[in-house]
Amino acid sequence: MDQGLAAVLGAATGVVGSVGAAVLTYIGVRHQVRATAEEERKQVVRSERVDAYSAFVAAAMEAIEAVHVLRAVVSSERDNPTLGEDGDMHESAAQLLVERTDFAQNCIRETAKCQARLLILGPLEVVEITHDVLGSARKAFEIAAEEFGFQDSDAGRDVQYEESVDSFAREFGKFSAVASQLVGELR
Repeated sequence: MDQGLAAVLGAATGVVGSVGAAVLTYIGVRHQVRATAEEERKQVVRSERVDAYSAFVAAAMEAIEAVHVLRAVVSSERDNPTLGEDGDMHESAAQLLVERTDFAQNCIRETAKCQARLLILGPLEVVEITHDVLGSARKAFEIAAEEFGFQDSDAGRDVQYEESVDSFAREFGKFSAVASQLVGELR
């Protein structure tokens, strides 16, 4: 074999080997970059969901507690009215009712804001459950707020209130379980 031809063949073999090694390195690095980016994306989504789920839990718990307090104030005032000199509700009692009603409404609004963030982060299964949680809290609020207009306690309203609170607890439990499972899957 001619020395020139041998040198050309040797150089060509070296070039082909180098190009092959470069292509394999490129493919490996590209795969690693994609895998790292996907893992980072999962961590960001997980972190955002944990924050959003936590905010929803805190807001929903505060909302239902505010509704319970409102109902207790309404029931107390209905059963043992604080009357002023003119026979109407005493101004301090009326102010307390207004404050408790406003606070409960604001808590429910805050829960709805937290739910809006979940609409973006999803998944749909969680969003659907949050509708039920929020709907139950709203129903309990409506019953508690309406109750003041009635002079006597009503077993029917009591049952409706308890049903809405039970529904809240049931749906809240579903939300907690599904949210926990989803966060665990993103690890």
